[in-house]
Parts: sequence; C-alpha cells; structure tokens
Amino acid sequence: MRGSAALLLFAAVSVLCVAQAASAYTGYQQMVAKLKTRGFSTTLAAWKTSGLNNTLKEILPTSKMTIFAPINSAFNKLTGSFQYSELKKNPKALLQVMAYHVSKQRFYDSTLQALPVKTQLATIDYKFVLVKTRTKPASFSKPGAVGGLKIVAPDLYVDPQVIVHGVDTVVIPPKIQ
Repeated sequence: MRGSAALLLFAAVSVLCVAQAASAYTGYQQMVAKLKTRGFSTTLAAWKTSGLNNTLKEILPTSKMTIFAPINSAFNKLTGSFQYSELKKNPKALLQVMAYHVSKQRFYDSTLQALPVKTQLATIDYKFVLVKTRTKPASFSKPGAVGGLKIVAPDLYVDPQVIVHGVDTVVIPPKIQ
C-alpha cells in the first residue's frame, strides 16, 4: 500500500514538473522576436496562417528541433499553385510546406556541416526527409531533387530546445494533400 501511494505521489510530482517546465518556456516568444527583427515576416505570417505557430508553441517546451526558416525573398521564388499567395488560401497545404522545414533534431550549423552528404533529416510530420546535398554552406533538398535550400543565416536563434537557421529557399514536400 505504501509503495502504491509513493508511486502515485511520484507520478503526480512528475506531471506537475513537466507542466511547470512547459509553462516556463519562453523560447517561442524570444524566437519570434528574433525572426521579426531579422526580416522573416513572411515565415512568421505563414506559421500563423497554417497554424504551425500553435504547434510549435505546444511542442517546443518538451521537444528539441531545428527550424529552417525561409528568408522573405525565398517566398517570391515560388511558382504556379505553390506561389505564396495561392498557398495562403489553403492552410493545410501551407502547413505541410512549413512543417517540411522543421527537423525533429536540434543541429548547430557546425553539426550540419559535419554530417556526411546524403544524410537524411526527418521532418516533424514523420512522412518526409530533407537530404544533405552539400557541406559548406550546409544545403538540403527533398529526395531526388536537384537544388534545394541553403543555409544563409546559420544559428540565427539558439536556445536549449530549438535552433533556427535562415535559408534561401522554400522547399515543397514531395506530396501535398
């Protein structure tokens, strides 16, 4: 009986500690402030339109990740049905595009550069990967693609949960539903 009570108390304290850690995490707001001052307004707007901002707020306190944030001019390169003006009309598709720029692991630029070419980074939706194509600057693409995103603002924002790198391209996932 005493063991059960102790286990229950331990579980309750553990849940409380995780909840406090999540509520104490202020990195999301600091990251957004940094991106605003560095000219990533289109990425921030895309996060909001797609709902990725809410997902990041929920998972960042307990997850580690790398975000490849496209610079504003990267959105101007999109063509056809993937133009940003068209993607904004379809938040589900925009969410898939923006989530494709978030890896489930935390990588400094120096770590990304040290990874062997053809290393695959899983994205947060578990369906897709980014493949390393070049070392300096570290560059990634979708499997089988020619070209891809290049890190142009390494280690733009760093905290214990997330590292953000500015990239020159918006990469479209292989399939958008």
